[in-house]
Amino acid sequence: MKRKHLWKKGTALLLTLGMLSTSVPVTTFAEEAAGDGDAASDSIVATALANYDFNDFTVSEDGNSLTDGTRTVKLEAEGNGKKPEIISSGRGKVLKLTEQSYADRADALLPKNPFAGQSVDNGFTVNFWTLTTGTAGGGKCLLDFEVAPVTTGRAGTLAMNQQMVYWNTTDQNGNFTDFSIGNMQLKQKNWTMVTMAITTEGVTFYKDGAAITHSITAKNVESEDAIDYAQTIKDMAGTSGIAKPEETNVRIGASLATYWSCAGALMDDISFYGKALTADEIASLYTETKVDMSSIPLTKVTVSGVSSLDKGKTAQLSASYEPFDTTESTSTVKWASDNTDVLTVDSKGKVTAVAAGTANVTATIGSVTSEPYAITVNDTVKTLEEGYYLAVYTTTTPFYASASNLSQETKSVYMAVSKDGKDFEVLNNGGGVIFAKKGSGEITEPRILKVDGVFTVVAPDATASNGTHIFTSKDGVAYYDDTVVATTDLSAAALEKANFRFLLKGENLVETDKNLAVGNAFPITEEEYNHILNKLGNVVNTGLETLPDVSVKTTDNVTEATLSSLLPSVNATYSDGSTQKFNIDWSGALQGVDLTKEGTYTITGKVNQTKYLNNLKKLNNSKLPEDDPENTGDQADNYDEETQTNYYDATKYVEGMADPCIFWDEQTKYYYMTGSYFPEEGDAIDDDDNTQQYDRVVLRRGRTLEELQDRSKQVTIWKVGNQGYTKQDGGKASKGYRYIWAPEIHRVGNYWVVYFTESESSNVFGINCHALVLDGDQDPYETALEASGDASDWQDYAMRPMANDTQSGKVPFATSFNLDMTYFEDAVNGEAYVIWAGKPYGNSDLFLAKVDKEQPWQLTSHCIRLTTPEYGWEKIRYQVNEGPTVLQKDGKIFMCFSNSGTGSEYCIGMMTAEAGSDLLDINNWTKNPYPLLTSRDVDGEEGPGHNSFTVDQDGNAIFVYHARPTSHNYQHCGWNGTTSTYNTEPLNDPCRHARLKRVHWAADGTPILKMTYDEELTENNATVTAQLVVTKGTAVTPGKDDNNGGNTTPTPTPSTDKQTVAVTKVTLDKSKLTLGVKEKYTLKATVAPANATNSTVTWKSSKSSVVAVSSAGKITAKKKGTATITATADGKTVSCKVTVKAAPKKVRVKAAKVKLKKGQKKKIVVKLPKNTASNKITFTSSNKKVAKVDANGKITAVKKGKAKITVKTFNGKKTKVTVTVTK
Repeated sequence: MKRKHLWKKGTALLLTLGMLSTSVPVTTFAEEAAGDGDAASDSIVATALANYDFNDFTVSEDGNSLTDGTRTVKLEAEGNGKKPEIISSGRGKVLKLTEQSYADRADALLPKNPFAGQSVDNGFTVNFWTLTTGTAGGGKCLLDFEVAPVTTGRAGTLAMNQQMVYWNTTDQNGNFTDFSIGNMQLKQKNWTMVTMAITTEGVTFYKDGAAITHSITAKNVESEDAIDYAQTIKDMAGTSGIAKPEETNVRIGASLATYWSCAGALMDDISFYGKALTADEIASLYTETKVDMSSIPLTKVTVSGVSSLDKGKTAQLSASYEPFDTTESTSTVKWASDNTDVLTVDSKGKVTAVAAGTANVTATIGSVTSEPYAITVNDTVKTLEEGYYLAVYTTTTPFYASASNLSQETKSVYMAVSKDGKDFEVLNNGGGVIFAKKGSGEITEPRILKVDGVFTVVAPDATASNGTHIFTSKDGVAYYDDTVVATTDLSAAALEKANFRFLLKGENLVETDKNLAVGNAFPITEEEYNHILNKLGNVVNTGLETLPDVSVKTTDNVTEATLSSLLPSVNATYSDGSTQKFNIDWSGALQGVDLTKEGTYTITGKVNQTKYLNNLKKLNNSKLPEDDPENTGDQADNYDEETQTNYYDATKYVEGMADPCIFWDEQTKYYYMTGSYFPEEGDAIDDDDNTQQYDRVVLRRGRTLEELQDRSKQVTIWKVGNQGYTKQDGGKASKGYRYIWAPEIHRVGNYWVVYFTESESSNVFGINCHALVLDGDQDPYETALEASGDASDWQDYAMRPMANDTQSGKVPFATSFNLDMTYFEDAVNGEAYVIWAGKPYGNSDLFLAKVDKEQPWQLTSHCIRLTTPEYGWEKIRYQVNEGPTVLQKDGKIFMCFSNSGTGSEYCIGMMTAEAGSDLLDINNWTKNPYPLLTSRDVDGEEGPGHNSFTVDQDGNAIFVYHARPTSHNYQHCGWNGTTSTYNTEPLNDPCRHARLKRVHWAADGTPILKMTYDEELTENNATVTAQLVVTKGTAVTPGKDDNNGGNTTPTPTPSTDKQTVAVTKVTLDKSKLTLGVKEKYTLKATVAPANATNSTVTWKSSKSSVVAVSSAGKITAKKKGTATITATADGKTVSCKVTVKAAPKKVRVKAAKVKLKKGQKKKIVVKLPKNTASNKITFTSSNKKVAKVDANGKITAVKKGKAKITVKTFNGKKTKVTVTVTK
C-alpha cells in the first residue's frame, strides 16, 4: 500500500521534460552543496514543505475542487478542457490529467505555492511520481510554477513538462533556459519518480532516485556557467521582485504559458522541499515512496455510452477498468447482450438496435465482468396528429470547407417547426441553434421535451464516454445551460424520417442530406410555434398599413408635392408583428384625377425602398464582370461553378475595404468612412508613395451614403512610419509599423478619434490598440496628406490601462496582439466605453473598460473579459471573438462581434445589456447562444462580419459589414476575364468588400441583420394606394391657412370604414412582487378587449434606480427599496408594487429530511435569511422515479427508495432535502 504522508502548505511549479543537446555531467550540484556528512533522515517525506498524496482527497459536489478536509485544490478549465480527476490505481488514489490543447486546458491549482517566501540559501527540490497515459512530449505540461502573473507581459513560469523543463521570465527580467530531459523516458504503464533539485550552482534531475544527464537547448546567456540559478530559485519563491510571494501559483496539468499543451498522465506524491536534497536523500525518497507494482489485480469494469437508441441505429460503447495501472492483461474485451432480439453487440462494443425494448450489455476483461448496462431501444414515430410541433435533428454533413473545430459547429442541434405534423420548416436558414460548450463540443441524436414546463433538449456527446448534454430554455429559442450527466432517463421516440419532410428553401433535407439524423417532434402551442418561428425563421413583409383618406376641395391647389407632405410614408407590416416605415413617391399619382369634380379617387404611390447596390462600374469605371449590373445570372450565389462565370455582385458597395466603419456627424452633416486598407491603382499620394496593404488610414466623405462608393474621393490621413507615437508610459516611440487594421472614426468629447491597430515592432503581428486624436473643430477629411512622406495632423497614442488594473487577471495592452477597438457611450448615463479584442489567455477574447473623454487613450476603469469563444460557431479554423461594435435602441445595448476564421466561416454574434446598468458587471450581459448572421443567411456572400452601424437620412439604423463574394470559394473573385485577385493568404486577399443594408427591428425590439430586400418589401407591396376625396365647400378636415387667396391645405382624414375599438381595461399577472437585488421578472399585461385598436402597452417605473423596467415589461431589481411599475394602454393604467430586498446568501428548509410512504405528498417550506428575497425558487429531484416535485415545492412519493430535492434561489444558492420513500 502507498504510505500516508505529512502535509505542510502547497506550491506552484511548471514542469516540462524534453529534447537532448549538449550534455551536462551527472555529478550533482546538490551533493556538492550538502557535503559528505549530510545523512538522510528516517523519513524524507516528513521534511517536505508540502506533500500531495491524493488518498484522502475527495471531489466536491460541483466538481470544481478537491479537498482533504484541510486543503482545497481548485479545478480549473478553459474551453472544452476536461478537469483533473481522482481515480484508483495500484498506488491508491491518484490524480488523472487529460492530454489536451492549451485552448482546451485544465489544471489543479494548489492552495498556495509551498516555496512562497521561503529562504533560497539551500535551494529547492520538487518530486513526484507520474505515469504517462498519452504520448509524452516536450511541450506537454505536468507541473507549472507561475512565478509572475500576466501583468507585465507573458506569464513568468517554470514549467516541468514530460520531456523538457522551461524557465521563462523573458518578459519580466529577460531570463529563459530550456532543459532537455529526454533521458527521463516517461512511458505508458510505467510509474516513474521525477525529481528536480536546484541550488544556486545548478540543477540536477533524477529518474527513480538516480541522477540523469540533461542538456540545455536554449538560454538567454552565452554560456551555461552564466545561468543565474539563484534568480531561478528566487523566482520560484516569489522573492526576486517580479512578483510578490503570494502572487505565485502552482498548477498541476497545465501552464499559463500559451505554448504548452496539457500532458496525459497520472500524478501522485507531489512533494516540495525547502532545500536541494542530496543524492542519497533522493535515493531514500525513492525507496520510501515506491509501491510494489508487480501484481496489481483488475477489480472493476465499467461500460459507458448511450442509454437509449432508436431502432435501426448503431452506437459505440466503451469499457473502462480499475485500477488504471493493473498488471493484468486488458487487451481483450468480451461483449454480450442479454436480449439479442432487441439489441446486438459485436466484438468491438458496437451495438445495433433491432426492435423496441430493453437489453443489458456487459463487458468482460479477464475474469472481471461489468454490471449490466441497460439500453432502451425506441421504436420510431411514423405519423403525427395534425398540430403544432417543434422537432430537433443533427447532421455530420459540414456546411463549410474543412477546418479545425468544424465538427463542433456541424454536430449541433438544429430545429424545425410544423403546423400540420407532416412538413417541417427548417429554422435559422439551416444553421444550428444549440451548440455544446462542454465535453467534446459535439452532439448526436438530440431529443426535445418539456420538464416542469421548461424546454429541454437531451443529446449524447459525440464521444460516448463524455455522457449526455442537457440544454434548457424558457422560450424554446435560447438555450444557455449545458449540463453534462453520465446517464439520464429523459428520452423520446424519434421520427421515421422517410415519412416526413424537412424543408429548407424548397429542398427536402431528408432527401438531400444522407447524414441527417432526425430526432423527435414535440407538440407545442400555437403561441409557442409563432414565437419560435418569429425568432428563428425569416421575418417577411406581409402587407402595408392602410393610409388615411385625403379630403380636398375643388378649389384647392393639389399637387404631387401636396400628397408627399400629407402622406409622406407608409408602414410595412411583417410576419412577427413588427413594422418598418418607407417613404412614398407620389409621382404620377394625380394622372386621371379631375380635381374640379367631386368624387372619390384611388391614387397610387410607389413605396421607396432604398437599396444599397453595387454602382462601381458607373462611379469608378470598374471593368470587372461582378460590377456590371447588366451581367446577371440565375444563380443565387452570383457564380456558376460549372462555367466559372462571375455574375453581378449586387451588394458589393465599397471594393476591397474590410472592417468598414461609417460615422454620421451631426455637426458637419457628412458621412465619414474608413476601414482596413488594400491598395488599388490610383491610390498613391504622389510618385514616391509605395502603397502597401494595411500601411495607412484612409478616409472617404459624402453627404449621402451613395457618395461613399466613389474611390476618387478617398484620401490618406495617416501613414505608417511618417511619425512617432506616445507610448503607454508617456515616452515617445520614433515610429510604428504595419499592420494597420480596423480603424474606426468617432467623436469623443471635444476630439475626433480614430481607434485602430498598429504594430509596435517590425513583427507585423506585434500589434496593439492605438488612438489617433484630432481637435474636434477640424474636419478630419481636410487633414489629407499632401505628400507621401508628410507627418499626420493626428496625434498617435498607445492605449493606456488604468493604473494597477489586474481585475481580469491580465493587464490591458501589456502583451501584443490587441486589436479592433470600438467606442460607444451609454445612451442612458453618458458613460464612455471601449471594447477591443486581445489574446492574453491564448484565444482572441473581447474586453471592456471605461475610457476618458478628455484623454481618449486612457482607460479609467478596470477591464472585464466580456466574451471568449465557447460555442462551435466561434471556433471554426480559429477560436476568435473580434470586431466588436455597438447599436443602441429603446434602452438596450446590442454589442455585435465577429467569430472564427475570416473565410466563409466568419460570422456575427451578439451580446445584450440594459443601458444605464453597470456594464462592468458581466452578469448584466447576455450572450446569444447562436450566431446572428452567417454565410447561410446571405446568398452570394461569404463570411459576413466585422461590422459597424450608422444611420441613413431617415434615421434608420444601417448595418455596415464586409463579406467576400461566393466566387472567392472557387478562387475566382475579382476576375477580369484573364486573372483573379484571389490570394491563398487571407490577409493578402482583397476580396473582402464593404456592404450595407438596413437593420430591421423585430417585434421584440431586437435587431435583424439577415433580412433580404425581397423579405423587407415584397413585389406585391411595392405600391400603395389611398383614397382622395374631392368635395365642394369646406374640406372634411380643415387644414392650415396657406395665406394664398384663403385656400386651405388639405389634410389626411381617417377612413370612415374603420371603427376604433377602445381599451376598457388593463390587468397584470402580479399586483405586488418581492424580488432580490439583481433578480428579474417579466410582468404580463392583458389588454381588454382583445381586439382593441391601440393595445400597445407602455411601461414606467416610479423609481428606476430601484426597479428598472424594459419596453417589454421585464423588470430588474437594482437596489433595496420599493417602486411602482405602471402599465398603460390607450389611457388605461394598472400598477404593480415591487419591493426589493437583498439577495439571499444562503437558503434553508424547515425539514432537511423527509420520510414518506408511497403516494404521500408534502410541501417543502423554504426559509431565507431576514430581509432577503428570491421570488424564483426552483425544485429539482435527483430521482423522479422515487420522488417527484412540482414547481411549488410539493413532493410526491412514487416508489420505495431515496431521492434528493435540490432547492435553488434565483442567484444560485442551494440546499437539499433528502426524501426517503417506504412502501
